[in-house]
Parts: sequence; C-alpha cells; structure tokens
Amino acid sequence: MDEHQDKAPLRASMIAMLLVAIGCIGIALTYPHITATGQYLEPSSSSSIRPPIKIDIPTTPPSHPFTQPVVVPTDVTAPNIPNFVTGGFPDVLSGLSSIRSFPGSEVLKGSTDFILVRATEGSVFQKISPYMVNLTSGQLLLAVHKPSNTGMVQTPLGRVALFANSDVLVSFVNGVLRIENIDGLGENVKVNLDQGPFAGAADPMFAMAPGFELIASDRKLDRTDLRPRDGIARRKAKLIHNGYIAISEFSVESVLQSSSLVAEMNRKESGSKDRRVVADMSRMAAVLNNVNGGGYEASAK
Repeated sequence: MDEHQDKAPLRASMIAMLLVAIGCIGIALTYPHITATGQYLEPSSSSSIRPPIKIDIPTTPPSHPFTQPVVVPTDVTAPNIPNFVTGGFPDVLSGLSSIRSFPGSEVLKGSTDFILVRATEGSVFQKISPYMVNLTSGQLLLAVHKPSNTGMVQTPLGRVALFANSDVLVSFVNGVLRIENIDGLGENVKVNLDQGPFAGAADPMFAMAPGFELIASDRKLDRTDLRPRDGIARRKAKLIHNGYIAISEFSVESVLQSSSLVAEMNRKESGSKDRRVVADMSRMAAVLNNVNGGGYEASAK
C-alpha cells in the first residue's frame, strides 16, 4: 500500500508532461504559417565553407564613353583691331574699342560755361570756336563738364571728341600724337584718326576708357615713343595698325604728381573751375589705383 502511494505522484507528473507535449504539437500543426526568424550562421568547419561567388565584369566599353574636355587657351591676338603687331599684355586692348561713326560739328552746341582749355608753355594752338581747339604742337588739357556737353580738339593726325564729364590730355610733339583719357567714362572720349598715314576710306575710330593712352604717329612707333621721359608711369604697351598706333595704361596719379600743367591749375590763385577739374582727376586716380593695382613704371625725365 505504501509502495503504490509513493508511485502515484510520479505517474501524475509524467501524465502532465505528456499532455503538455501533445498540446504543443497540436498548436504547431494547427498554425503551419508561423515561421522562425533569426540569422543563419555558417558552420565553423572548413569543410563546409562555401566557394566565393565569381562576378564577371564586362570588358566592352560603354556606348557613351567620357571624353576629356579640350581646353583652348585665351586668344591673345586682337581680332577686333586689325594688324596686331607685338608687345604688352592682351588685356590692355580692353581700353580701346572700335566705333563705326565719329561725331560731326552738329554736336558742338549748347552751353559753353564749362569747356576748359589749358596749355603748357610754348604750345601752339588756336580756338576755332567756343567748342573746338586746333592743336598744332605742344600739350593741352581739355575739360568738358555739365552744363556743357561737348568739346573737340583738332590735331595734325585727327580729332578728339569729349562728352561731359571728361578730362583729357592731348599732345602733339615731333609727329607723335598722344591722347590720355583721365576720367571720361563709357564712350565719352572718342578719337578719329583721318590725316597723314590714316587718311582714306577706313579711318581708325576708337572710344577710349579712363586710364588709357592712345599714341599715333606719321611713322612707326619705337620704344622711346611708348615710354617717353615725361614722368608719367605706364604699363602694358601694345602696338597695333602695323606699328603706327599703340595703346597703353597710365597712372593718373603720376600725372597729378608730375604734370606742370596740373600743378599750375591746382594753385590757390587758379579759378574754381581749374580746382574742380583737378579734384575730379584726383578722385579718378584713387578709383583706378584701387581697381587696377600697381605695376606702372615711369622713365626718368
């Protein structure tokens, strides 16, 4: 009796475990769509390592292969100005642009209140009208400011036209014409070379930017013509038109410091118009110094 009582709890435990196992099997069979999740781990045995996957890389080039762009250097010639010869840097030509027409005498009208003409000692010139001056030799400064609109200089090689507000130095010495645009913006300073070697149907006509100098002669220019001993600092000279014309940059500040004509205009006893012109030139000198930087050189007087 005691032996059967001792075995009864064991039987009950075994029966309970059997019932639980049968229940789990029944649940699994009832829900076959449930899947296990987790990461598959490859066996560590070297005999079961999978061989590497081989990827075939096509050797046929693509239908639109990449092409290295062709770099073309900047054209250093002057296609818009004929007969480029030599000298200087290409960007100096930006100070000179060709124009198709030059103003005639019909523009010489309006107020004459601020057309100022000043000349160096010994210069030979004549005022043809309140608007026009004929320069035979020497150097003069022509200033045109509002309310005046236009002024003009006639030289042995051509004419220079000024529109307000502009100040220009013009000289003609030993057959060399020199035009220095001090502060005429846009196309306010225009040049028409129509005499001497430039006479003919295709007269060279240009508009000049401030801080640039145009040189022309009845003969081919040489190095001395490009760098005269006048105390004015210059850079980047370039010859055009078979060497009869040149363009260069000049320092307006050096003009203010070395020109006897400017010094005379800046004296205390000078009129208010003279001092106003010098003040305008001084402002342009400061602007050009800031924009263009240095690198100018002057030949000693």
